Amino acid sequence: MNFIDFPAFQPNLVSVLIQQQRFRSKINIQKPRAPHRHRQMVETFLTPFINNPDTNKPWRERCKKIPKVVEAKPVRPYDTIIARECLNWFKSSKMVAFFHMNSHSAREQFEFAVALKRSNMYLKGYQQGILELALKGTPYEAALKLMHRGVRVNLFAFGPEPNVDKLVKICKKTPSIILMAGILHGKLLHLNDFIKMGNLDLVSAQAGLVHVLRTSVGGNLNQQLTHHQSTLVTRLKQIGTTEDDPAKTTSGDDQEGEKV
Repeated sequence: MNFIDFPAFQPNLVSVLIQQQRFRSKINIQKPRAPHRHRQMVETFLTPFINNPDTNKPWRERCKKIPKVVEAKPVRPYDTIIARECLNWFKSSKMVAFFHMNSHSAREQFEFAVALKRSNMYLKGYQQGILELALKGTPYEAALKLMHRGVRVNLFAFGPEPNVDKLVKICKKTPSIILMAGILHGKLLHLNDFIKMGNLDLVSAQAGLVHVLRTSVGGNLNQQLTHHQSTLVTRLKQIGTTEDDPAKTTSGDDQEGEKV
């Protein structure tokens, strides 16, 4: 008989009861509560400290809020010539279109320029500095807000005549070049207003406006202005005719006497 068979050497099975509990309040991740005092002391003691490398510098060099003075670059004569050419395009064109460029190849830009050339429009590109030099102090200065400083070249389309319909069709064929706004007859317009005004027939619209003013407002205004003058003229004519023919006045008086 083995010793293991005795009850004293048999293991006792004990069941362990595990019960999960959750905290009454939720843990705030953004603003956690302060650690225990002893733990905070240990964390403070173990926090590394590094000397400020700017300690030996003077205060004027350590202060980071002092704006840096940027020296103005001298204007080169070639930039002046290009700026004069850019301003001449703006003044001589009745339609100017502004574009935003996404990533595209040089071949796509060349095909876009060829399509504009066939429609009597010209594609030009200028840098930000050239545009500021050309448009500052002119009626086109508001267009500088549409320029992107991060872009190397800003694209424009100049047309001697407003041809917005063909321009929109060409832009649809080149989705990487997006039409933003435009200038028509010297006025800077939003994209929707630019397309709407470009599709209008201004000659027929002006003729219709003149016709409406003449028929409705013009005739009534002319009648109101000349009412007193025409009334005065008719009264004077009546007085003049009665003085020239006194026989009519006497016969008229006799007839009134017979009636009485």
